[in-house]
Amino acid sequence: MNDFISTYLIPALVGASSGGGIFVLLSNKWVSNWFDKDLKKYQNKLDILKTKDEIKFNVLHHEMVTRISKLFCAISDEYKSIYEVYMAMFIQTPPEKRIKLLNIYYEKLRDLQSNLIENSIFLTSKVEDKFNDILTLFKTSVDELTSGSSQKSVIEMKESFEKEYINRIHSLRDEVKDIIGVDIKVDNE
Repeated sequence: MNDFISTYLIPALVGASSGGGIFVLLSNKWVSNWFDKDLKKYQNKLDILKTKDEIKFNVLHHEMVTRISKLFCAISDEYKSIYEVYMAMFIQTPPEKRIKLLNIYYEKLRDLQSNLIENSIFLTSKVEDKFNDILTLFKTSVDELTSGSSQKSVIEMKESFEKEYINRIHSLRDEVKDIIGVDIKVDNE
């Protein structure tokens, strides 16, 4: 029986375990290669999707910066219109010229409001509220100026308006800069 164990059983067990070890090693290498190939294939697909998303983001970001810049330009134009109204009231321009300036002001204000509505998709609610605050400031300032009910002089109203406008435009600009990472200059700061 000892001869049987040492002659047949031990070599069979050693051969079987060696064969099993080689089989396990080769199957691990084969499975590892198979997963590596699949992983590389999916990694390439993922890289392509990532690049597409980055391009879409960059295009949308550029569009957002462009639209917000246009809103700032429109606010600047509206500020200039209000300034002309203040100056017309200060130097007591004839009523027909004041009416013309007010019509220009109100037309620009309507355009600015529709522009804001059209571009609101690119704005956070906080930025949109700050734009609306500036529009409200424009409207109330001109209403106060043209109503004649204020106890302030035209110069006091103008200075008060400018101070409030500068505070609001800086607040808006800072908020926009935090969101889009671009500092937008305003002509009339």
